[in-house]
Amino acid sequence: MTDGVTVATLAGLPPAQIIEELSWQAMTERMVARFQELWAIERAANPALPDIDTLHMPSDPGRKIIEMAAYVEAALRARVNDAA
Repeated sequence: MTDGVTVATLAGLPPAQIIEELSWQAMTERMVARFQELWAIERAANPALPDIDTLHMPSDPGRKIIEMAAYVEAALRARVNDAA
């Protein structure tokens, strides 16, 4: 019994989309948003902690650390993409 699928039929299909599109900028924004969520929880538990509202500034040291982490994550994901 055959289902009509042949090598020629499969060859006409577009390649599978297994490569993940990477954007370290999008990863940075996701990490900043998550940090702000977690910091709000910490501040609720300890109101003496300062408000951190400078992560949107490119010169903020905390943002630089987050950007570095996003860049490393993007590089690791790129290695996975390259291996696929």
